Order: sequence, then C-alpha cells, then structure tokens
Amino acid sequence: MAELRRLLIGQDRIENIDKNDRLLLLKPNETHYLTRVLRLKPGDEIFIVNGYGSLWRGCLEKSDSLTLLSSLTNPEIFHQRANPLICLAVVLPKKGFDEILRFCTEVGVDIFQPLISERSINQDIGILRLKRWQSIINEAVEQSERLWMPELRPPIRFQDWVTESSIGAVSIGTTRENRYCELETWLAQLSNDLSHVWIAIGPEGGWSSTELSLALKHGAQYVQFGETILRVSTAAICSAQLMASWRRLNY
Repeated sequence: MAELRRLLIGQDRIENIDKNDRLLLLKPNETHYLTRVLRLKPGDEIFIVNGYGSLWRGCLEKSDSLTLLSSLTNPEIFHQRANPLICLAVVLPKKGFDEILRFCTEVGVDIFQPLISERSINQDIGILRLKRWQSIINEAVEQSERLWMPELRPPIRFQDWVTESSIGAVSIGTTRENRYCELETWLAQLSNDLSHVWIAIGPEGGWSSTELSLALKHGAQYVQFGETILRVSTAAICSAQLMASWRRLNY
C-alpha cells in the first residue's frame, strides 16, 4: 500500500457520513492543513483515521470536502488495540508537558493522566489548555501514523488517583532510592493478564512522604531510573519508551 499522509477525523463525524456519497465536509483548519501545509489538490488521495483502529483511503474533492474511497463498514485497515494499555500519570510540571504529550504519543502511550500533587507548581488548568493538549495529541497521532488515539483524562489529585481500586499495576518513579528495582525489572515481573500498566512521574520537588506512603498502602511499587536526576519530561519519555518496548517484545 502506497504511503499517504494521514488526517485524523473524530469517530462521531465518521458515523455521520452518508453511506451513499461518502462525502466528508472539512473544517477550516483541516482545509488549511491539506491544501496549504500538505499542498494537496483535488484528486489527490490521503488516508483518514478515526483514532479507534480504522483507516480509510480518501480523495480530496474540493478544498473543503473529500470522499472516502473505501466502505465505511469495511476500512482498508483495522487494528485491535494493543494490550496491556501503557498508561502515564504525570504531576504537571512548570513547563514541558506539551513535549511529554507529543513524544509519548509517538512512542505509544495509551492513557495520559495529569496529576496534581502536594508539591505541584502548575495547578491552573483551564479549558483552553485542555483543548491545546488534545490538539497536540491529535497532531502526534497523524505524524506517527498511529491508528489508536491516546486517551487524555482530566487532571486529578494524586491522592484520589492512587486510591482507585481498578487502575491496574502501578509503579511510582523515585530518585535517589537505589534500594528499589529499576522499571525494566518491575515490568519483567508482571503477570501477563493485566489490562493497564502505569508509571507515575512525580513533581520537580519529588513526592511527599505522605504520597509515597499512600501509594505503597494501595499496592504501588516504587521504581528508580538510575543514578542521575531526571527532569519530569525526561523521566516520562524514557519510561514510556521502556514500557512500549516491553509490550512489543512480550505481547
């Protein structure tokens, strides 16, 4: 199959496409992306993905519309979602969260959970910032040619998140704690029937003793990243890559 650039279209819009003419009206930002950034012309083809495992071939009809060339119910490609889900919980840093979302989407993270901790620097989360984060994820999905879009969950306090009963296997990243096993060792010890595997990355000032005790009480495992002190963004991206490689090699 020839390689074409991709455009992410929400599943709700895919479902509303007429099954007869299969015409999709484009939003202004999509028209700009296709005609100004990719410089496509009427008649040029592009892949359409819905973020839920399906891919269709489409053809640009006009600058503001395209037609699906494959059946809505029979996409050219469909992939089941990989398991277990790779999940990244990160205490929001002062800066660098945009890069975490972008790079970790490319690597293969399935769920992002922004956290607020006792030592959080960044606690001002407005609707515009959430929309920006989702836009960054969407762009990274298109660029990396993923078929499944990661889930971005609303920010939550660490205490509330870690006490949930069904979040799966949880590791808590620590620094200056050589007595704990490394992330790779913890991953190798996990059972093969898990649905979610989490790594939680703490704030720049580190986890509080209360948070560490609470995590341990609820079954989390402390892990360490080696001898050096990592930035929040570095720890998150490195952890995501290790987890993605572990899943790829073992499932």
